Amino acid sequence: MSYPPHSSEPRIAAISQRHPSFPSKAALLSRLLREAYHGLRDEIGAALAEWNVNYAEYSVLMMMYGSEQHTVLPSQLAEASGEKAANVTRLTNGLVARGWIERAAATEDRRQVLLTLTAKGRAAVKAFLPAVSAALQQQTADFSAKEAEQFELLLRKFLARTDPH
Repeated sequence: MSYPPHSSEPRIAAISQRHPSFPSKAALLSRLLREAYHGLRDEIGAALAEWNVNYAEYSVLMMMYGSEQHTVLPSQLAEASGEKAANVTRLTNGLVARGWIERAAATEDRRQVLLTLTAKGRAAVKAFLPAVSAALQQQTADFSAKEAEQFELLLRKFLARTDPH
């Protein structure tokens, strides 16, 4: 199957003409990955609008929902989400204000702060999860099972070179 050219392709081609060693295919793939991420983020954001939850808050809530006892350290959220510590603080402040998470000192090291998803937060996740699931399924609806596996493999291969974790 063929797809129309991406809007950045003429500019990438022009750069390649001016600088023949420019890796045009890598630049296009990078641009397509960026566009795919933004598209996914926007579609999930639209699915979350009813609950007044943005993509960054969704990411935090889902990391906590998937963690043992729904509890994480702020540093774990920052590492897993790629957010800076200051932004994690801002995000968690908003979620604390909504009553969706709470902060408490760790019992083994009182200097550490634990973030725990509250019952109200778990209820919010359960409420928006069907809408998010539908948006995620829509993203890959045109993929066969084999294509989805190939795409996952290629993304993991790409991440192995770029992700320090």
